[in-house]
Amino acid sequence: MMKTKLFFTALLLIAVIFGFKNPSEESKNISDQLPKDNEFLITAMHAGQVDPDYIYFPEVGANAWHKYTGPDWGWPGISNDNYLIPTADYRNAVIQRIDNNMNYGFRSIMDRPKIEYLAFGQKSEYQCEDVSRVDPDLWFYTYKTHTTGQDFQDTSQFGNNQWVKYCQVNPDTPGVNQGYVVKDLKANREQANRYWSSWIADSAYNWYVMPKIRITTNVPDTTHICKIEVLDWNGNIVSSSRDITAKHFKDRNQNYNGRYMEEFYFNQNQDSSAIEIPSGAMCSGPKRDFSDWVSVPVNTDFRVYWYGQCDMWIDYVKVENQSAHELFKGQWDQQIKVETDIALENYDPSNPIPNNFYIEEFEFNIVSAMSYVDSIIQDRSQNKISLMVNLNYPLFSIHIPLDNNNHRDELSASYINNYLIEKAKLKYIVNMSYPRISNDICTK
Repeated sequence: MMKTKLFFTALLLIAVIFGFKNPSEESKNISDQLPKDNEFLITAMHAGQVDPDYIYFPEVGANAWHKYTGPDWGWPGISNDNYLIPTADYRNAVIQRIDNNMNYGFRSIMDRPKIEYLAFGQKSEYQCEDVSRVDPDLWFYTYKTHTTGQDFQDTSQFGNNQWVKYCQVNPDTPGVNQGYVVKDLKANREQANRYWSSWIADSAYNWYVMPKIRITTNVPDTTHICKIEVLDWNGNIVSSSRDITAKHFKDRNQNYNGRYMEEFYFNQNQDSSAIEIPSGAMCSGPKRDFSDWVSVPVNTDFRVYWYGQCDMWIDYVKVENQSAHELFKGQWDQQIKVETDIALENYDPSNPIPNNFYIEEFEFNIVSAMSYVDSIIQDRSQNKISLMVNLNYPLFSIHIPLDNNNHRDELSASYINNYLIEKAKLKYIVNMSYPRISNDICTK
């Protein structure tokens, strides 16, 4: 799908008017041809694969070079260019390719395996309180059904004045108030995409479910607090769903101070951990058109059932895929810095050639990971380079449920500006048009 796309223009989405310089016919005149920051980029997507030896590409008037990557393959001629391989093993070969591109007058659009794996990390925080208590821009990250509990502004030392769902035990009849704190998630199609690239496919990696919960202290270890039910897209409870007891809040030294926790001590001899859902468990069987809210059913859900045995406060249910789970724990920070150093190799401040990193066609729940990766890139490079992203609006908004008239509230330009630029701090957003295919460069 993505391998067959050609020609794009990169646009910086701020109120600046850019100049445009027509590419010279002398494609190999380096000093004249290297694009500056105030010019459009013109390239053939994936041309680095179709024409790795620069036989045709220098003659089409482009000024940038690009090559798609996947989990098991990277740039041409670099057999070990893999996201799991140490950067030291391929560093010199990648730098050589960047230098070769420079010699032909091309800026390198850095589609790199490690950056792709991490920037496509998916994270969602599904709020447990009523929709009236949440950010109106995120109304779809709430639930339709609450059979127990009440909205509560937690002013405790652990609550940070956040609105949560408070479940209060009946001391005379424990269990009488038990029920589903949350069920029937509104935006329940964020784990059902098996059509896009291997980086974004929801069946590719494990998922991690992390309800943010606190309870009262001094609760007997055997007390059942709640049950976390994960339903696949058929509405079946996956085997990894589990009960959380009071014991799971206590660390190896049997201590718990009443704080909120997202990961629990399911094994007292190990560190706390999230509830892990095996890859493919939530969307098994034939692919489904997850974009079709009208005729294609998707019953994915992340439910919380409270047993009514002790007081419980719950803020949200966080769901992350494997790359996001690793990313937000800081496990890849150093690798991102090394990749940034590679992109900056031979950077000339008198003739800047910012080889920006690039990913394309992302879902809404990927923005947090993109922002995290981009912040490291910008910080490490002292704002010389950043992450360039390609906005496919239909995919970006596909998680938004339809109303009773099968109508979707579309996201406004100001919403996208606020979410992607003001909050996520992304500097470069490019359009989604692919009018030609990369193979065309070989038929001119």
